[in-house]
Amino acid sequence: MWIKRNWIALATVAVLLPATALVVGGNEWRDYTSGRPVDPVLPDTAGQVSLGGSHFSLMDATLMRPQPETLPEGVHAIEVTVHVEPASVGVSCSAPTLVEVSTGREWSEASLRIVGASLSQSLCAGPEITDPYELRALYAVPEDAQGPFAIDVVIAEALPSFARLPLPEDLETTRERY
Repeated sequence: MWIKRNWIALATVAVLLPATALVVGGNEWRDYTSGRPVDPVLPDTAGQVSLGGSHFSLMDATLMRPQPETLPEGVHAIEVTVHVEPASVGVSCSAPTLVEVSTGREWSEASLRIVGASLSQSLCAGPEITDPYELRALYAVPEDAQGPFAIDVVIAEALPSFARLPLPEDLETTRERY
């Protein structure tokens, strides 16, 4: 008898409760992902990633064998060069991160140089540089890292998208350097 008298209220609750949960959950998920790099943009057939009006491409990736006194035992160095063609208003991004795609492990650069720009900092050259330049980053990676590896470049204005530049599978080309 009670159900017959209150069926309209029960139907309303049955519709509004899941709808409210979906709306609140959707908003929370959007807020969570909007400030994080969660949507990788991979290179096109020419090997270039276009993001935020700028273009990024991998120029070189080298597994380097350092002198014994420069890095601890069990550590390799990977040097990566990324070519950047900034948008007409320049580009500001965080320093590229090396990612082991299979495990999600990440490494920040051990050193970073900006070649072809008048600034030297641990970020993309910034809005004042509109000429193409190269980012050369060196990463210290443990020997147990197997790859495949990729370089992630995050531009705050393009989030949640970010540029992901896969490194070649065969990083066997080694150079003695340091």
